[in-house]
Amino acid sequence: MANRVLITGGTGFVGRPLIEKLRIEGFDPIALGSSDGDIATLDFQKFKHERIERVVHLAGRTFIPESWQNPLEFYRTNILGTANVAEFCRHVGASLTYISAYVYGSPSTLPLKEDDPVNPNNPYAYTKLLGEEVCLQYADLFAVPVTILRPFNIYGMGQSNSFLIPKIIHQVLHEERIELENLNPCRDYIYISDLVEAVTLSFRDQNKCATYNLGSGVSISVAEVVDIIQKAAGTNKPVISKNIVRDNEIMDVIADASKFTEMFNWRPKFDFASGIENIFSFRRKNDL
Repeated sequence: MANRVLITGGTGFVGRPLIEKLRIEGFDPIALGSSDGDIATLDFQKFKHERIERVVHLAGRTFIPESWQNPLEFYRTNILGTANVAEFCRHVGASLTYISAYVYGSPSTLPLKEDDPVNPNNPYAYTKLLGEEVCLQYADLFAVPVTILRPFNIYGMGQSNSFLIPKIIHQVLHEERIELENLNPCRDYIYISDLVEAVTLSFRDQNKCATYNLGSGVSISVAEVVDIIQKAAGTNKPVISKNIVRDNEIMDVIADASKFTEMFNWRPKFDFASGIENIFSFRRKNDL
């Protein structure tokens, strides 16, 4: 069947809506989830005759604080897993879309462009950069067509409560007050549906190897995030900051996504406030 796409991490936060989008667009996506096995050692032989044309590699470990506690497992899963996926693409002649993140570290200038220096400053970020290097090597040495996407902070329905936005939403809805480590860090947020739209558009890329940032071009502090979420929820709960600065905290990041915009005529449809409104609308409709 034409347009067959294998999605590693296909049952996860990004994978589920991406598969829905691909089906709408006429693709034939196949979801590969954690129940299928360890991505670092998975035997892809069962997909050898599936006529896979592209692999979108989402699988891996993603929670930054955990990467400080268990760096070896992050390196094993995220780097060896990426190499395993790239090797499968080499064998079957498939294109590879790699979802990267956090590779720039603490920037000296903003907004960040794709050719700005990379300086990952936590174990997770290092694994993503090394994953990029694996993909670039397979593009250079084995002619695997590679697209590297660097989305900035993703948010939307279905994200684990260990991440900031769902954590704040949970506290706004269920706790007497909102307690957070630090209200000052700023991030550039991209709504999940804007991301899956961008991933789908990137399939049109005729370049044999390209890297693109994905973001809104606007950064928002944690304090502003709380205000926007409280407004959407209709609450005014007290906010407590512990004033804790995480190891190697990045205080501000902004994406320059103009390269992707110019190539694919893509722009985010949701600013942060409208994305949060969409989350609350979904929750109300589904009694969540």
